[in-house]
Amino acid sequence: MKIQVRQKHIDNGEPNCCRSCAIALALKDYFPKAKNIKVEASNDMSMDGNRIEVVDDDLLEVRKFIHLFDSEYEVKPFKFSLKQ
Repeated sequence: MKIQVRQKHIDNGEPNCCRSCAIALALKDYFPKAKNIKVEASNDMSMDGNRIEVVDDDLLEVRKFIHLFDSEYEVKPFKFSLKQ
């Protein structure tokens, strides 16, 4: 499954906030029924207590995005895949 982090997620996301960062907002768009989505700086992601895993090929890009976003550097929209 491909998750697209759009400009609206970046604009509305809160740096250093695991429940409302840009990636968390993107995941909420793809999983609107999920009540508790959490994204940690270590790239630990969970949804309603279940771990979400990023495809290995996208892991470096996701980690880089999280670091830059949390450090309040300019970031651009991107896509990443979740493991099934």
